Amino acid sequence: MPLTKPWLKLLLATTTAVANADRLSDGIVEWVRSKGGYFSEKIAIRGMDPNDPSSPLGVFANGDLEKGEIIVEIPHSCYITLPEEERKSMSYNEQLCNLSHLLLEEMKLG
Repeated sequence: MPLTKPWLKLLLATTTAVANADRLSDGIVEWVRSKGGYFSEKIAIRGMDPNDPSSPLGVFANGDLEKGEIIVEIPHSCYITLPEEERKSMSYNEQLCNLSHLLLEEMKLG
């Protein structure tokens, strides 16, 4: 049955976008933890504007944080970087382009 009510289409699109953002953030946290990283239970990754499902993701505290408390540790194995030799011989724009390709390859891995 086709969706004829615009508000219903918007509701379904919003729900889908929020669910996708939740899966993406959960996937990032799980991946980093699987590599030996750490994410505190006191933080959440979610859309910056809860009312806009297309808003960028951000990291937010779920409660008070203590001074000096570690909330995230990302191991070097999670970094997506170019080898130093390549960086030295490339312009900034070339580096961004090559990093984009590396990121795309990582995304294909799932």
